[in-house]
Amino acid sequence: MEILGCVLPEDRLYDLEHDVWWQDAADGTARLGLLATLGAFAGPFVAFAFRPVDGPVAAGRSVATVESVRYTGAVRVPVAAEVLGRNEALPARPRLLNDAPYTDGWIVRLRPIEPVPGAPTLELA
Repeated sequence: MEILGCVLPEDRLYDLEHDVWWQDAADGTARLGLLATLGAFAGPFVAFAFRPVDGPVAAGRSVATVESVRYTGAVRVPVAAEVLGRNEALPARPRLLNDAPYTDGWIVRLRPIEPVPGAPTLELA
C-alpha cells in the first residue's frame, strides 16, 4: 500500500491516528516505529528523546517525543505494553526516523499486555 508517495510494508499493523506502526516478532514481542507519512509531512527530524518509562505503559501513553522544524509530537503506544528495549541510536541520529522508518528507525521493542488483534486502532495496510 502507498500513501502520499510513502510505501507501507504489509508485514505490520498501523495506528493511523497516532502515526505509528507495530511489527510482531515470533517470540511474542513487537517493534514500534513512526509512519513514513509523518516524516514526509514533518520534514527532517532534528530531535528525539525517550520518556522515562518504569513498568508497563498504558495504551495511548507516550514513550518518546520527536521534533522537526514543522512538527513536535509524542510517540504513543497503541496497546498496553511493557517496554523491553529502545533504539539508542535515535537521540543522536533522529534522521533515521525519516531515512529508514521501517528498519533502522524503529523506536522501542515491546511485549504487549493486552491482545493486539483486538486493538481497535491497529489495522492492516
